[in-house]
Amino acid sequence: IDEFHTFNRCLDNAMADAVGEYAYARENQTEVAANAAGVRNGRFLSELRNLLRSSTLSFSILKAGRVGPGGSTGALLERSLANMVKLVEHAAEGASESPFSGGLRRRVPLAALIADIHLAAAPRAAASNCALFVGTVDYSLAIDVDRDVVFTAVMGLLTNAFKFTRDGTEVSLAARASADRILISVSDHCGGLAPGVEGKMFMPFTRFGDGPPGTGLGLSTSRIAIEANRGTLSVHDVPGKGCVFTIDLPRMLSPAVAPAAMY
Repeated sequence: IDEFHTFNRCLDNAMADAVGEYAYARENQTEVAANAAGVRNGRFLSELRNLLRSSTLSFSILKAGRVGPGGSTGALLERSLANMVKLVEHAAEGASESPFSGGLRRRVPLAALIADIHLAAAPRAAASNCALFVGTVDYSLAIDVDRDVVFTAVMGLLTNAFKFTRDGTEVSLAARASADRILISVSDHCGGLAPGVEGKMFMPFTRFGDGPPGTGLGLSTSRIAIEANRGTLSVHDVPGKGCVFTIDLPRMLSPAVAPAAMY
């Protein structure tokens, strides 16, 4: 009888432990799933917002009559609308990843890409009360990437720079070759980073500084986009001045393209 009671106590304790562990594991799985859904939704909204901004600004320029619809501004508007359709359809199908996760790589002339980014980013710089400086790019340089993905990633870095750079300062965009690599850098004048921030900037839902509100997913989305194209994204702090974000991608040689063919 004593052994029977002992056995019952052991069995009761084991069942209680099992139920408690099951409840803990179930709660943890629910939390992980909720966080993953939040990241997906946040990235969707971040990408959609950037595409809407590009479309709106392009349409405003075309509406003002300063350029014709057959030029670079019209092409930017067309690409932005097409990518919005792609993004929404992808989400409607229940896909867990963004359609701009890489995989549609092709040879992209670097100078043409930077020119399009300059065109899309210039109105945002003006609205943010800062200057945008874009360096000269060698027309012989090219990268093998998903063009829309890299475009979105660089625009995300510029949007972040416009948000945090000080009024009246300059944001710089540069692209150059270094051996067998292409380096695209975005520099701002945010005043520099607080100690320990550098290693946390690309974490989802992470925001620093006193800039305008946002999802906290812009930088993490840009890093994922670049890594999907066999590249890396890093940040370098310039104390007392600002930040330099650098995209590092494999280099491809491209036939020289005449400037007249770029616009």
